[in-house]
Amino acid sequence: EEHIKRLEEISTIQSNQYAMLQTRIEETKRARHDLRQHLMVIQCCINSGDMETLANYVQEYGSSLPSETIGSFCKNFVVDAVLRYYAEQAAAEGIEITVSFQMDKEAIIPEPMLCVLLGNLLENALYACKELKENRFIRVNARQTGKSMLCIAIDNSGREPIQNNGHLISTKQDGMGTGTESVRLIAEQYNGEARYTWKDGVFYASVILNP
Repeated sequence: EEHIKRLEEISTIQSNQYAMLQTRIEETKRARHDLRQHLMVIQCCINSGDMETLANYVQEYGSSLPSETIGSFCKNFVVDAVLRYYAEQAAAEGIEITVSFQMDKEAIIPEPMLCVLLGNLLENALYACKELKENRFIRVNARQTGKSMLCIAIDNSGREPIQNNGHLISTKQDGMGTGTESVRLIAEQYNGEARYTWKDGVFYASVILNP
């Protein structure tokens, strides 16, 4: 019964992560559609030679954009959507975040599984940083080796976690950390492993995937 409960909890988290990803994809589609409309107006101004209207339009459009925009981190569209989502969340909270995600355009494991794994790690890191008042940071590093191995490391500032028999105890709910267990199960499913350590105010999460 406990095992079934854990699977149900993990399934819920995966569903939430997938819903978030779908939202980001729809937002990107709308942004591309809006951009085409802006380009059409700009092209009309250029064709008619109305540079004054063009200059005013570009200035007004530029002022409507967010003061800070998050760039692209990864060649894979859906993984990049997850990274940008959490980078924006961190920026909104005033948390310093750096990302270096070197992987091919094609993921070595199914994209939904990789996004769930990455989303869980980043969500935990974001939550841990929110509990602090200062020195808040998240560092994301990933490197793909060949076509069959991907190493992901996420370091973040945070309080020392509670552990029980090698399992992390969630501070958001009773029992083990569902997110970290989900990551561990996904890593094991693809012939890899997940490791979690804490030292001197920094939590280190590392995952190796080798399908």
